[in-house]
Amino acid sequence: MLRRCPVAVSVWSQFVCSAYLVEFLDIELKQCIHVNLTDARKYIATHVDWYILFGSIVWNIWLRRNDFVFNGYSGRRESIVQVSLHCQQECIQYMGAALRSNVAGRRANRPGIRWRKPPVGWWKLNSDGSTVAGSGLSSCGGVVRDADGKWLIGFTRRIGICTVVKAELWGVYEGLLSAWSIGCVKLIIEVDNALVVDLVRNYNSGESTFALVSHIVTLMNRSWQVEITHVLREGNGLADSMAKIAGVDDFICCRFLSLPDLVLQQLEEKREGTPLDTG
Repeated sequence: MLRRCPVAVSVWSQFVCSAYLVEFLDIELKQCIHVNLTDARKYIATHVDWYILFGSIVWNIWLRRNDFVFNGYSGRRESIVQVSLHCQQECIQYMGAALRSNVAGRRANRPGIRWRKPPVGWWKLNSDGSTVAGSGLSSCGGVVRDADGKWLIGFTRRIGICTVVKAELWGVYEGLLSAWSIGCVKLIIEVDNALVVDLVRNYNSGESTFALVSHIVTLMNRSWQVEITHVLREGNGLADSMAKIAGVDDFICCRFLSLPDLVLQQLEEKREGTPLDTG
């Protein structure tokens, strides 16, 4: 199914050297996986980071097969290649951003990191995404506070199955809508995912992997001042807690004009002091 069905063969033939295509399709599955994740130079002559692309292709062939069996959908074969290449790009970008974030984290005095109030006249949006390992079920959440640390509005939303990066982008998007809805004019966005910051700051309509980034940039370009910056996760604890309380059926954004009791209880169990000032 992953190599010998017509759709799979048409995909693999675009990457595997023609002289070794038959061998590639016939070798035992475990050996095929091992070779392609370690050293596939015999089959793949030129493609960089093949081990990432190989996994993306296998995953998308599996998804397409299930979509066909259960939903009767059969899209263009080329789309598997394009989606897999986009997944590879996302993975490479994420690993690079994670490495930079880890290096910065090791240099920081992490135990003393706390949420910091924005300058007078500004509000601050802290947003986060949460993804359950294994199932991929994701949600987002966050909070907008003023220069005194006062809670202005919070939000949660269940997203469905998606990547961590997309969940974080949804958090930024819903946070922007929430801040705009209560009349914000100057906003600082803090997220603890460096890739999300890079994607938004360096947005290019012709190159972006995520359509959601376009909607975020459009919102940021409205008649207000908006900045986005990276923060270590210790300074984003309240947004993390909000992201994790989204209800199973909350596929529309739920907004809160005060701190939810469930989050307040969680924060008081974890921290000393005023919850709104600790992350």
